[in-house]
Amino acid sequence: MNCRTIMTQAPAILTAQTPVGLATKTLLSSQLTALPVVDTGGLCLGMFSLHTLMGTMLPRAVTIAEDVDLSFVNDSADILRSRLQAIAGDGVERHLERDFPRVTPDTSLVEAVLLMYRGRRVLPVVDDDNKLLGIVTTWSAVARISGKI
Repeated sequence: MNCRTIMTQAPAILTAQTPVGLATKTLLSSQLTALPVVDTGGLCLGMFSLHTLMGTMLPRAVTIAEDVDLSFVNDSADILRSRLQAIAGDGVERHLERDFPRVTPDTSLVEAVLLMYRGRRVLPVVDDDNKLLGIVTTWSAVARISGKI
C-alpha cells in the first residue's frame, strides 16, 4: 500500500491571497488541522495550519523558547481573539509553513504513517513538479488501513 491508496483527492485548498479569516473558517469547516496552499498553477506553496494560528494568538515572547515561565502572562480569551482578528485580513502567504514534508503517490504507507506519527496530521501529496494531487490525513490513513473497523 502507498499514498495513492489512502490519499484524498480534490481536498479543500487555499491560495496565497486567501485571507486568514476565511482560511480559518475553511480549516474549521473541513475539520482538518492544516490545508495546502497552492499557486494559480496548482503548485504547493506551503501549508496553513491551526498550529500557525495558535502561535499568532500567543505573546511573541512565549513562542521563542521551549521552557518559558508563563506566570507573567495573564492574557484573556479576548486578548487572544484580538491577536487573531489583527491578522484576519492578511493573505495566508504571510503565515505559511513553507518547510514541510511532502509525499508522492508512490511514497510508502509506512513512511507516511511515520511522518504523521511524528506530528504531521495532514500531508500534501504532490507529483515530481510539486503539483498538488491530494492529501493524506491521519483520519484517512487509519480509516483505510483499519478497513473502517
